[in-house]
Amino acid sequence: MSETKFTETRRFQILGAIRSDVSYADAAREAGVSPSTLRAWLRRGRRDSDGPYAEFAAAVEREKQAAAEEPLSEAELVRILERQARHGSI
Repeated sequence: MSETKFTETRRFQILGAIRSDVSYADAAREAGVSPSTLRAWLRRGRRDSDGPYAEFAAAVEREKQAAAEEPLSEAELVRILERQARHGSI
């Protein structure tokens, strides 16, 4: 049986990236998982009524909401622009 990618470290990395208003795809990549893996975790969390996946999905929603309400710092803005430039999005 393979080791799970759904580790506490990865979850914290993803939550931190989302708090910085990074896309889900980029947050997943920063944590070393594919965007489809993150989407699967979120689907499972929304489907489950409790447990680690449900807690994670709820935390992602809270972080996304907090990011939307909070202005970006200069460092966050630079980080986002640098990432987008590297991916050819600017």
